[in-house]
Amino acid sequence: MRWFLFAPLLLALFPVFLHAQEKAKPDLDGFNTLVTPFLEKHCFKCHGTTKQEGGVILHKLNGDLVAGPHLRRFRSIAERLIKDEMPPKDQPRPHVMDVKKVTDWIAGEMKKAGIKDIKTVTLDLPKFGNRVNHEQLFKCGADTVIDAPPRLWRVSPYIYQTFARNVGKARTDVAQPFSVIPGHGFKDYACESEIDEPTTAQLIRNANAIVEQQTRYSIENGKVKPIGFAMPREFIPLFDPAKTSTRAEIEKAITQQFNLVIARPPTAEELKRFADLMQKNIATAGQVEGARSTILTIILLPEVVYRSELGNGKPDAKGRVMLAPRELAFAIAYALTDRRPDKLLLDAAESGKLSTREEVQKHVERILDDPRIEKERVLRFFREYFDYEDAVNVFKNVKDNPNHEPRVLVADTDRLIQYFLDRDTDVLRELLTTNKSFVAYSSDNKTKKVVMAGAANKKFIPSSYNVTKWSEEQPMELNPRERAGILTQPSWLVSQSLNTDNHAIRRGKWIREKLLGGSIPDERPGPDLRNVRPLRPSSRHRG
Repeated sequence: MRWFLFAPLLLALFPVFLHAQEKAKPDLDGFNTLVTPFLEKHCFKCHGTTKQEGGVILHKLNGDLVAGPHLRRFRSIAERLIKDEMPPKDQPRPHVMDVKKVTDWIAGEMKKAGIKDIKTVTLDLPKFGNRVNHEQLFKCGADTVIDAPPRLWRVSPYIYQTFARNVGKARTDVAQPFSVIPGHGFKDYACESEIDEPTTAQLIRNANAIVEQQTRYSIENGKVKPIGFAMPREFIPLFDPAKTSTRAEIEKAITQQFNLVIARPPTAEELKRFADLMQKNIATAGQVEGARSTILTIILLPEVVYRSELGNGKPDAKGRVMLAPRELAFAIAYALTDRRPDKLLLDAAESGKLSTREEVQKHVERILDDPRIEKERVLRFFREYFDYEDAVNVFKNVKDNPNHEPRVLVADTDRLIQYFLDRDTDVLRELLTTNKSFVAYSSDNKTKKVVMAGAANKKFIPSSYNVTKWSEEQPMELNPRERAGILTQPSWLVSQSLNTDNHAIRRGKWIREKLLGGSIPDERPGPDLRNVRPLRPSSRHRG
């Protein structure tokens, strides 16, 4: 494909993130009006002119984090404020929004100074969610003003993969362009993600692969015959060798690609711009290359990888602005699934029937109650919170563990979670206390009967669940003296273990941080003793 055909439009359409080359200026006004009053009220009593506990002096700080000498001190301030370690517990607590304003200011100034790990500096990641002030969090009422500024959300890796699969009709060689947060816990945190140059390059390669799949065809008896099921019928006239595409045919193809890719028709201005571009490209490179290169640019529109939360209408008395109907449709769909809004959601947004709490609630309940709609994000929340799916990544030597089938264990826990979600009564309590479990559960597609998963090795059953007889009646009742809730599920126990041993410390750390909302500091690095030779005992001490 001739990339130069769409490069000018690509540069105009796709957001490019470039760091400013000129030297950033410190926000001294923000320091004087926001940070200094906060420090005076909450910090100077112990770290000011008359008292410097721990040798920490804060009243001499200046607001220049770009070139000033106090960068590390501000980093420490931000960390302790977000961890709620300061001010001390016996002192008046600052309002949670005041803390956020100060730490956001510090984060912004540190970014100017070139700090690359700003996310970990401010602890603004899901794994630190339990450090949120719970009293403030759960006392929010209907009149509470939440600090949620207008923003663009990058779609998650799962949403992008589903999009590529649907548009390309099960295209399998589209690579994942977005990195996933490594380690344990919640991994979808797209509001903190940017699209850099390597990601952009992969998005272009993926768009090319999708368009190749969309435009596969052959010529039989002088007519275009699509290969596979990916080519929309509106594309067929673009590849007819017997004639040049008309303006109407070009506009139909562009409109169809907009509907497929970003779930809306083009505006009049967009339609004219893309139709003009396709005609120009066809005149330059021929019918096939010109059509393909223009179709490809639509897949690179920002709406493919971003969704907006900019709001619409006038602010209420507290300054809050409701999301626009189309923004609400995508927010609802992406909160529960990995797919674009369905037709009912989009029609409601288009007709003005998605503008009240009651209308939003109606569609949320509709999606939750419809068994035909897979709610991937709901189950993924439990998977990432309880962290049991990592059982498949814990290596177990096949020779020593011939009966170990981790994918079956994970699937059993998935089914147990779905079982209590369907019942929808005290879900978390049931998950933490039940002695029920799905045991090697599977269903025969033809007979619809419950059958044993991993049936090739029947010893799998007693070795993993300590049951002597498998039953078609699922979930099964396990020994209440041995099993109590999801934290005794084999999948969770394996995921919190090593390849050879159990790991009580890791399990305890999970309970302390995830379940009880506490925190355990990371182990401080000690001296490297690998090259230190031990002292030899003298001869009189030997033996």
